[in-house]
Amino acid sequence: MNKKAILIVVAVFLVVAFIGIVFVEFAFNQQKIEASNVKLGYGASSDTYIFYTVTNKYTSSLTSVEASINGADYGSMSTQLSPGQTENALFDLHDVVLSQAENYAVKLTFNFADGKSQDITQSLAGPTPATGPTPTVEPSATPASTSTNTPTPSESLVIIGVTANSNSSTIMIYAYSASHMDVVISSAIVKEQNGTVVGTDNAVSQTLPASGKYTTITIPAISTLQASSIYSVTLVTSDGNSFVSPSFMYS
Repeated sequence: MNKKAILIVVAVFLVVAFIGIVFVEFAFNQQKIEASNVKLGYGASSDTYIFYTVTNKYTSSLTSVEASINGADYGSMSTQLSPGQTENALFDLHDVVLSQAENYAVKLTFNFADGKSQDITQSLAGPTPATGPTPTVEPSATPASTSTNTPTPSESLVIIGVTANSNSSTIMIYAYSASHMDVVISSAIVKEQNGTVVGTDNAVSQTLPASGKYTTITIPAISTLQASSIYSVTLVTSDGNSFVSPSFMYS
């Protein structure tokens, strides 16, 4: 083999090696997780949560999530999210106290069945305290004329919290069924702190599954909401029962 042929072979080898390195680096660094709507909030029981929406863009199932705040480890939780799936999720920080006036470096580590992982780090504002009551059943906003509309004892749900701000066109309500049965939400009523109704959405039609899986209910924002004012949301079920959220501050 002459010198020119040898140089050609070496050049081809180097090109193939370079392509291989680039491919491996791309595969290693590819985005495995897409996380959105990440926020800190308090639940009705005063526990602190990290709320987020996650999409598995990887080829392996997501099996667990770890959380840390400002470098402090808050443990992990098991999950199961197959490739291509999206879910609303929350990480319970339990009785951790966070200041509304501070920002926090929140890191979520998503671990996969094949041993790989990916970190998502965001700077988040502290949660707005839930100043309202624990979710309770109240008389329906649309009582039936033929009955006293006593709430169905077996139907129950928990509203963890509500978020809304002037930068969003929606109000997001985080809730789950606590009665081991599907709970169908038919409408949502937004009220001021004094009980005055400022808006109603009668076209919600969303089901909280019997499994108790946390669900985000999204309704259009109301133009009359005032910054720094306190509101609550009442969810009305298809059975005519109503459940009140913790109060939230519109920011």
